[in-house]
Amino acid sequence: MGKRKEIKFRRDGRVYEGRQNGVIFRLYEDRDKIKTCAPAYSVTAVDTKNEGREICTAGHQYFHMGAAKEFCQQIAAGEIDLETLQEKFAAEAFGKWIRSVAAEVEAQHEMETALRWARCDNRPLYNRYTHTKKKRTRKKYAKRILEWYRTEVA
Repeated sequence: MGKRKEIKFRRDGRVYEGRQNGVIFRLYEDRDKIKTCAPAYSVTAVDTKNEGREICTAGHQYFHMGAAKEFCQQIAAGEIDLETLQEKFAAEAFGKWIRSVAAEVEAQHEMETALRWARCDNRPLYNRYTHTKKKRTRKKYAKRILEWYRTEVA
C-alpha cells in the first residue's frame, strides 16, 4: 500500500472538520464521555460526489481522537466499505427497536394480568383505577396495582 495523504482537521467549537477526496469528515465530541477516559468521539463522513454515501457512528461506535482520525484515513483510502458499515448500524438499530417493542409488549401484558387479578382480589383498588378520569391519578393507581400484583400474586 502506498503512502496515504493525511487529513488535516480544524476545530470549530466541539467539532473537528476535515476534507479529502470530496469527502467531508467531522469528529464530534460527546460532552458526557469526554470527562471520562472512555472513547468520546463519533465520526461523520459525507461524500459530496456520490449521493447516499455517508456514515454517522454516533450511538453505535465511539473512538479516541487518534483512532477517530485513523478511521477517517481508512475511509478516505477505501479500506472501509461504507455500505457494509451502514448495513451493520441499521441491523443494530433494528435489533434495538425490536427489543424495546418486546419489552413494551411484555409490560403491557403484565399490566393486563395485574388488572385481571386486581378485579378479582383487590376490588377497591381496581375500582379506584377504573373510575379515575385524570391520567396522572390513573398512573398512580396503575403503579399501586402493579406493586400489589408483584408482591401478592407473582
